[in-house]
Amino acid sequence: MEDPDLNGRCILLVEDDHIVAKSLARLLDLWGARIVGPAPTVERALALLRSTKKIDIGLLDVTLRDSTILPVADALMARGVPFAFTTGSSTSLIPERYRDVPVLQKPYDADEIAKVLLPLTVRAAAGGWAPRQAADG
Repeated sequence: MEDPDLNGRCILLVEDDHIVAKSLARLLDLWGARIVGPAPTVERALALLRSTKKIDIGLLDVTLRDSTILPVADALMARGVPFAFTTGSSTSLIPERYRDVPVLQKPYDADEIAKVLLPLTVRAAAGGWAPRQAADG
């Protein structure tokens, strides 16, 4: 699988497992990304979103310390920032409104990450997703 060209891309990384976050950040850094985070909580991720002007892509762990990532996903969607979910459990926690968002099932490897990131980088370069208000669902 071709490595994604992440040079100059700012990626919001939200992951509460320190080892997973560190290894994923290292891989993204090797591919040229600038990491925003990693954020281990929803509150920290939202604070990073408020304080960071440019975020190109998000990688969001679905479940963080017994809370869901949906407020962060909603904020990224409202800003038009493409993202993917990561999860080590069922995808049933992901509402229907996010049916088109890619999901990386843990454990994942570099090829799987690249496969998800390649179309997100294209989408980010094209201006991201059309901003919208997230609806309940």
